[in-house]
Parts: sequence; structure tokens; C-alpha cells
Amino acid sequence: MAYHAAIEHGFEQIISNSRVMDSVVRRALAASRNNTPVLITGETGTGKELLARAIHTHSRRHARPFVAVNCAALPRELIESELFGHLKGAFTGAHADCRGLFSAAHQGTLMLDEIGELAIEVQAKLLRVLQNSEIRPVGALQGQIVDVRVIAATNRSIQELRNGLLRPDLFFRMSVLVIEMPPLRTRPDDIPCLIEFFLDRYRNCGESNLRSIEKEALDLLTQYSFPGNIRELENLVHSLAATLCRERETIKADDVKHWMRYQGLRRVVFEEPGGLPLNLKQLEIWAIRAAIQRSNGNKSRAAVLLGISRDSLYRKIQEMERNGKKSKIVRISDRCRI
Repeated sequence: MAYHAAIEHGFEQIISNSRVMDSVVRRALAASRNNTPVLITGETGTGKELLARAIHTHSRRHARPFVAVNCAALPRELIESELFGHLKGAFTGAHADCRGLFSAAHQGTLMLDEIGELAIEVQAKLLRVLQNSEIRPVGALQGQIVDVRVIAATNRSIQELRNGLLRPDLFFRMSVLVIEMPPLRTRPDDIPCLIEFFLDRYRNCGESNLRSIEKEALDLLTQYSFPGNIRELENLVHSLAATLCRERETIKADDVKHWMRYQGLRRVVFEEPGGLPLNLKQLEIWAIRAAIQRSNGNKSRAAVLLGISRDSLYRKIQEMERNGKKSKIVRISDRCRI
């Protein structure tokens, strides 16, 4: 069920029925036709690596390696060695020559995920590679020529990159072609086709009999904000496939409500602001306030996020008002939409 622009240009990997993805596909097509560095921006879980792989697959380098690395996961003291390689004896523990990721991606594509996390001194050496197509392994006196197309990705904003996360010269070099992956909350039309895609995947590998989703359940999901984006949606489908196994073929509204309730509880635990007392009533007040803020004042959506009915949410807000817990919660609720 890929959107027509994706099918037209051969980007079947991009599962979408949303027109907001049209410009993404067209820019990806342009990127696949040249060797210009590409910078892909977008929130975590929006599919930045999938898009990078699609660009590589449709480029002249498709028969050569695609190598992806998360820069934030590289040990700071070993980043240079990981990227450019090292010679035996270059440092303690270097017992043999080792080629780096640029050499591994020779004539192919190297994806640098979370490029904004690279140390400034490494950024200078990366810039040299982009300008001269030359790497110098740690401990080497001579450089080596490499032919690598670089695609970078980040969940930081362009403004953050400009304001110091990247050296200005590297930023301008990498931002010749920028592609922004939109968050799933701006692509509600994509949720049905993505669910169908994930259901097919888990059914085909024998993990589930699930084939469809009830309209009420789908309505709940199209109102949900999906802070984890497509990765979170896939996690939902995988969780239901594992839980329901071969019990039935349809996802029901109660299944989605149960998952949303669990997500809400998990966020209270993991996103609890520092200093908040571990008191159930205080946590409930914080959770309601957070849900209303994330829903832009829409009480119905806030209730969905909390896994309760709208009437229950009204009663809880009224109870807080009676108990004098007004401050922000009252000011926010006064602006709520039904």
C-alpha cells in the first residue's frame, strides 16, 4: 500500500499513503542520482535509516556495501580508529592492522547516524574525507583514497546543528541536500497501511494469525501522538502478535486501550520529573497535566493517552479543583477542547 509517488519512483520500501511523504520520496530520488552528501533529520523512530538504505539501493552504488554506524554508540577514545582504521601498535591493544568503516564501505555508502554526537576533532577529519576522499588510519604516515558516499542522520534540529553541534564547515558540507522525515503524528493516513505491513510481516513468519484491526481500535491509534513514531507502532503490533498469538485474527479496541494504559504507566515511571514525590496522587496529577499538554488541550485525546474514559478524566480534574490543586492543571483544562 505504498503511496503512488513511492511506487512510481521505485521506492517500495517507503510504506505510506500520506501526501506529506511526497516531498520526502522526491528528494530521496534526487539523492539517489548523485553522490552528494545527504543529511536526514527527524525524530527517533521515523525511519531515517530505512530512507538511507532506500537511497543507496536506488543509486549506482547499490551492488556495493551499505554500512551504518551510530556515532553516539562509538567509544569516544576509539571513534577515530573505528571510522578510519588503525595500524598494528598504533595504541595499546592494537595487536593487528584493522580497517575502519570508511574502508569497509569503499565504493558504497556509509551512514553516520547521530552525526551531531561526533567529537569536534573527529569532525575535522571527517571533513577532510569529504573534501579529499582520503583517510589516514591511526598510526599511518600515508593517507588512503576511498570512494564512499556519506549519508548522515540526526534527531537534532537544524538549528542545534548550526549552533555548535557541528563545525560550521562540516555543517555546510553536509547540508547541501537535507531531507526531513516527518513524525508519525503528522501522517495519520499512514497508520493503517503501516499496521497492515507489520501484521503481514509477523503472520508470514508464523508468529501470529492477526490480519486486521477494528475501526474503533484504529480510531484510537490515529488519535495517539506516537512519541516513538513508527518504531513504537511496530512495537505495538509485535506486542499484540506475541500476546494474542493464534487466539484470533482481529485487533480490538480493548487490546489497544490495554497497550495505551501500559504506555501511560511506563511514561510516568521513566519520564517522572526530578524531585517529584513518589506519591500516587502526585503522580496522577502530573500524568493528567502531561497528557493534557501533549494533546494540546484536547480532553478526549488526553483520556486516550491515559487509558481512561473522558468522563473519568473530567471527574479527576474536578476532584483536583475541589482539593485546591489548581495552578497549571486548571489553566490548561480551561482551554480544553471536547
